[in-house]
Amino acid sequence: MGTDVRRFAGLAQLVQPVQLTRLARLARLARLARLARPTRPTRPAQLTQLAQFGRVSKFAQRVGVSLCLGVVSAAAVGVTAGVIAGVTAGVAQAEAGVSAGVQSEARVAQAEGLLDVYRLAERADPQLRGYAYEVDALRAERREALAGLLPSLVLSGEIRRTSREEERAIDPPDEAEGRDRTFTQEQYQLFLSQPLFDLPVWHRWQGSRHNITAGEAELEARRQELIHRVAEAYLGVLGAQAELTLQERELESVAGALRQAEALFDEAQVSRSQLEQARARHDTVRADKIRAEGELEVARERLSELTDRRHGMLAELSAEAELPPLEPFDLDVWLEHAYAGNPRIVAARAQLDGAGRQVQSARAERYPAVDLVGGYTRFDDMSDVDSDVPSPAEETARKLDDWYIGVRVQVPLYEGGAVGARTRSAESRRDRQREEVERVRREVRADARGAFQGLVSGRSAVEAYAVAVRSNARTVAAMQDEVELGTRDVTDLLEAQRDYYESRRNLAQARYQYLVDTLKLRRASGHLGIDDVVQLNALFVAAP
Repeated sequence: MGTDVRRFAGLAQLVQPVQLTRLARLARLARLARLARPTRPTRPAQLTQLAQFGRVSKFAQRVGVSLCLGVVSAAAVGVTAGVIAGVTAGVAQAEAGVSAGVQSEARVAQAEGLLDVYRLAERADPQLRGYAYEVDALRAERREALAGLLPSLVLSGEIRRTSREEERAIDPPDEAEGRDRTFTQEQYQLFLSQPLFDLPVWHRWQGSRHNITAGEAELEARRQELIHRVAEAYLGVLGAQAELTLQERELESVAGALRQAEALFDEAQVSRSQLEQARARHDTVRADKIRAEGELEVARERLSELTDRRHGMLAELSAEAELPPLEPFDLDVWLEHAYAGNPRIVAARAQLDGAGRQVQSARAERYPAVDLVGGYTRFDDMSDVDSDVPSPAEETARKLDDWYIGVRVQVPLYEGGAVGARTRSAESRRDRQREEVERVRREVRADARGAFQGLVSGRSAVEAYAVAVRSNARTVAAMQDEVELGTRDVTDLLEAQRDYYESRRNLAQARYQYLVDTLKLRRASGHLGIDDVVQLNALFVAAP
């Protein structure tokens, strides 16, 4: 350790004056880091990076001052962060993953949480608004169906000018012309009808209630689906961000290993094939980073599609956040809730009941309809009559006022088979809807089982990947020592780094997928609501 520090200080004397303070400071930090280092089996990732810097500095002595300055420049940030994190946070902070960095208070204040994004999507989603309008239309149709059972009152009127030429067989020829007249005719009518017995209308009104129930259930299903889509898109963005961050870190690690391989190649300690493998690995990781950047943009666009706006900074999943447990841990209980409360099943059953009412309405068209009717009629064509000396034609003018009330009965006798055809059609639609209920029930059952099994396996996967991350971190640290001693190749180190970052990516994705499956199970059971969004949103509150 002392020799390394002295060599590092010696190199500092050769560089430009502007670099002297930085190099001397790094030498002191390196000494402090060695003193604060824990035992090798649990060495933090940050101290591992510091050890890498110390080993790379040895090769910098061999290849010249310019290479050393490049290594110092590239590793300065990593060394400082590693020492601070290693002394203050220890092993837990090193294994925190993508969210291990501490965000500033200003960044936390600006970050949008899951609840904020859902509120925006709820107001902007055209599908949800469309179903809300559909429910309003169904309520209006129910009121229209009720109108067929209520009284109806119709007022009509007619005024017309008539020119009449009239001849009668009993009139003498000299009196025929006297019966021609031109006059104004007025007629007014007020008609009242109250259905007393109309089974088809009654069943249609009862069926409209089931249509509203189905519409409201469909609206609730779309609302729960929106919660799931928003959460999935939100977590998709976080997953893409985690992928990009890990790709950037892996690229830095591979770049350091490549520099180490180039220095060893100049000393003829590694073969050209090993150097080319290191270069190929560097190019592959760089390509993966470019791919991750594109996937992040795609994920952001999917989220913007739901809210109709671009999102900047999103609150990330805290590394210390406890994933919600699976309670109750009984698939039968979840299935029972799903069969009883899933809005899709509720809507399908309501539509089946409505189809049954349509069958009853079609069958009832064979029965008579009874109405109570009444009204008033006024007829007047005497406005132009000379009351003192009426002509022969004006003798037929009259003025009538009729009031009446009665019962009207309509009995369908034969309509060409239309009633039977409508009945069979309604029965077929009812049977089809019954099959639709069964299809939806099976689909909901499959969703609930899949989400339940996903949570069971997801919890185990998260724990397993966490162990894998720690194991791979220790493997990388040990591999660094062995490469320095010459007992392992640089390609072995690259493979170890690849496994390490792959396990970290798997851990991040497993945590996000667990949350998605949690919402999926709640949705399948029909209990996904705004409270679940609030509880899940608490996991994304970053520490100040």
